[in-house]
Amino acid sequence: MSDSTLLLSLVALRPYPTLLPRLESLTIHRVWLSEVQLPLALALAGSTLRRICIADWLGVQTVDTVLRPTLASIPERFPNLEVFSIGPYIEDWGINHNISKPAAPSPWMVALSPSRLGQLTKFECRGFTLQDATFNALASLPCLRYLAIRLPRNLEWLIQGHPARLFPRLQRLTIITLPTSYITFSFLVALPRVQEVYLELPAFPTSQALAEIPVGVARQFSRDVLTAFSLRMVPVTSNDQVITTCRTIAQRTTATVNIAFLQLLSPFSRLTHLDVSPPAHFQLSDANFYHIARAWPALTSLVLADGPTCIVRAHPSLAALAHFAEHAPQL
Repeated sequence: MSDSTLLLSLVALRPYPTLLPRLESLTIHRVWLSEVQLPLALALAGSTLRRICIADWLGVQTVDTVLRPTLASIPERFPNLEVFSIGPYIEDWGINHNISKPAAPSPWMVALSPSRLGQLTKFECRGFTLQDATFNALASLPCLRYLAIRLPRNLEWLIQGHPARLFPRLQRLTIITLPTSYITFSFLVALPRVQEVYLELPAFPTSQALAEIPVGVARQFSRDVLTAFSLRMVPVTSNDQVITTCRTIAQRTTATVNIAFLQLLSPFSRLTHLDVSPPAHFQLSDANFYHIARAWPALTSLVLADGPTCIVRAHPSLAALAHFAEHAPQL
């Protein structure tokens, strides 16, 4: 669904109580829904709905009268819901683009009551930071395999206690948070069953904070289980002026990705996908790629310095490819 006029027309025509009683998947893309239109869109579907994906949505803060009751009704109206994904994707550029703004808080997300969605396999909410009740509810879901969340700056609420067995079936995790917040998170929560980890940074890390990230990854995840790891900056807007500003800031940073940094991830020898593209200077020689190929022989995908905030002074030559042909032949 990609037309708000069409959406409202369907709502106007629908008989009571639902227009599409057998609908299993509702995806709303490029329709900027207001807090009033969202419940109208959900009203189209019956109890068979399994997927709710709202790619673009005008989130507002004064939504108690409409959004809270709408979300609160989801577990009862759609008991078989397996996928819940809601936007928008919020870009976190602060003044001068060198610090991140706090993402919009989401006290209204508590109204969703994820603990009542026992069949949920995927939960995605990148645009709003989670609160403790939502995190703990998600952590106890028995079927959840895919999770994409934004963590707040302050993680003190995690210390107050959470389920003894966190995320029993979680396989893929995407975390959007500040570098320092992720490091704190890595001390508080162990996730040894997770197979794929994607970290997105909404700010430029200091040299020390960047160096501590792979240490936190080693602390939090199992070297025998993890097969995919990605470290990136939150995608930069397509605005040329912002891109230029961000690249200028990146050139001044002291954060560096070199072979010593990558070797902190070498215990994860079973990686098949490795993407290291944080905002930093990249210093890798042809000889370094020999060590990379030896460290991860199972690689099928390798991405380094992919982004406008990655500063590369010297690119590897074709000779570097020979190391992968010998030691990582599936790449």
